[in-house]
Parts: sequence; C-alpha cells; structure tokens
Amino acid sequence: MAMAADLVTAAKLTAQQIVISIGGPGSDFSEDQMKVILGDFIDDTLPLFPDTPPVNRVVGDWLIPMSSVQSTLSSGNAILQLTVLDEIIDLVSKMCFAGNTAQITVAQQTALLAAWNSAFGT
Repeated sequence: MAMAADLVTAAKLTAQQIVISIGGPGSDFSEDQMKVILGDFIDDTLPLFPDTPPVNRVVGDWLIPMSSVQSTLSSGNAILQLTVLDEIIDLVSKMCFAGNTAQITVAQQTALLAAWNSAFGT
C-alpha cells in the first residue's frame, strides 16, 4: 500500500488502495471491512467541513452520498458487490479532487489528506 503525498495522488490511488485495504486482488471483498474503513474515513472528515462557509460544501457534500452508501453495507460476511465498490471509489476520489481544487484552507486540505492516508494508505 502507499501513502499519498497530496490530494491529487490520493484521488488517483483510491481504487488501488481500497482494493488492497479490503483484501487485495482475487479475494472476496468483505462488506464488513469496507463498512468499518469507510466509516472511519467519514468520521475523520465530517468535522472538517461544517456547512459554513459555503466553500466547505464543495468538499463536504461528498460525505452525504458516501454516508448513504456506507449505511447500506452489512456487518456480516457478505461479499461487497463490484457496483458498490465502484461507487465508493468514485465518491472518495471525487472528494479528494474537490479538496484539491476548492478554496478550502490548507489545514482542511492537510487534515483531509491525513484522513485518507489513515483509512487507505500505509
């Protein structure tokens, strides 16, 4: 696994890192593992983006569909469907790209990158 040095790299590595973090290529991807990892990422990033100022919404609003998907994941041994995996990868990547291009603070960008590295990097 890899650590991202910036949000663009994090966005680009998201698919690879999520696959590795939930079992690696060729394994059955566990919904339970993804639920925990994604939940930790959401918990770490949610406080970073309050509704005001409005520029926060450009990044923080990605947490809404991400939380929705996370809530549908089971806590059992179910195998994660590829369409759901693809949606999670898309949401996390877009949040990182938004964090890079939005006019949020450097502290917010740094904290978002730290949350990504904590959840998906090593």
